Amino acid sequence: MSYSEVPDLMLGDIRLPTRFGDGSSWIANAADEIDAQIGHIYVTPIVLADTPENRPALLLLKKINNFLASGRIIIDMAAAGEDRELHAYGWSLVTEATRLLTQLSTGQITIPGAIPLPGTEGAVGGPQIFNEDEVSLVEDFYQKYTRPHLPPFPAHAVPYRDQVV
Repeated sequence: MSYSEVPDLMLGDIRLPTRFGDGSSWIANAADEIDAQIGHIYVTPIVLADTPENRPALLLLKKINNFLASGRIIIDMAAAGEDRELHAYGWSLVTEATRLLTQLSTGQITIPGAIPLPGTEGAVGGPQIFNEDEVSLVEDFYQKYTRPHLPPFPAHAVPYRDQVV
């Protein structure tokens, strides 16, 4: 399920080559990318009733879908004189869409009305590290193999750069 439609593409007067069809496959691919990104948090595809409360979420999903599809079409078409570089407008659309997707997938932006996956309510976004060792293995290595003749140096005894020793 896509979050936008072919007339929503932001191509201006650019005519699509016949190999692109009407652009619906680009919209579907962009919607799949959205679902792949936020599918770790929400049940996808996200289906919301068209109500005033859900309007901002619907418009955000539509915007991301349009920006991804339109930007990728423009970049792929490689306009004359820009076949060696990314088309700036297309690149800006894709960049904005991926920025919004990142904010959605990290929880900076939420989708009210979307069904969260079980166990993701209040989940912390980002890496979580648990070091079960009492001492740093890296520091222990350096203590043993680079300075074996010196006793361990306590952190509080490290002189400041401005101090004369």
